Amino acid sequence: MEPYSVPLQPANTQQQSGYPPNSILVYGLNVGGPEIAGLVRKVISLSIATAVVVVITTILGDIIFHYVSSGTFFSVVVGLLVPACGYYGAKNNDRTLIGMFCACGLCGAIWAVFQIVSGIGLVGFLKVVLEYCGPHGETKKEGGPFQCEDVTKDWDEAQYDDAKHLVDIAGWFITGVICLALPAFALKCASFIYGFKL
Repeated sequence: MEPYSVPLQPANTQQQSGYPPNSILVYGLNVGGPEIAGLVRKVISLSIATAVVVVITTILGDIIFHYVSSGTFFSVVVGLLVPACGYYGAKNNDRTLIGMFCACGLCGAIWAVFQIVSGIGLVGFLKVVLEYCGPHGETKKEGGPFQCEDVTKDWDEAQYDDAKHLVDIAGWFITGVICLALPAFALKCASFIYGFKL
């Protein structure tokens, strides 16, 4: 048998990736026309920005609110999966990954609103608790909207002091929650919109 006389040619990666032959390069990736190129650029940029925000908000949350836990590393890893879906979905023209990126963007936007509302609600609730109740379920003032033994019976002095400290710095706490959740909200909304368009 005679060996092939035709030199090896690179595979047609444009047709394999699902993009037309007249594709445009975006971040070194072959993509379709100018409209798709703009959407791919936005999705990849949003993916990178979301990854940066996940890491920064986790670190700031640990520093500001002192809630470092064994789950911090896990939350960063899981938080980075969503931007990875956006990046690889745009890179490989994978509708499933783009769909996941889009859906998680919507869920993340809803979660960011929930964080802001619950942060404000928590401070308001603690103000009422501290006005009427003491640690170990003690009643400081009668006529409260709840029974103190139901709310603070498991609180020791240290937990009660933590609640007082949180109420004392309520302005900073609410500002911190808003500053951490607002960029995430904006990125998640944009991720949903541009992921859906792509």
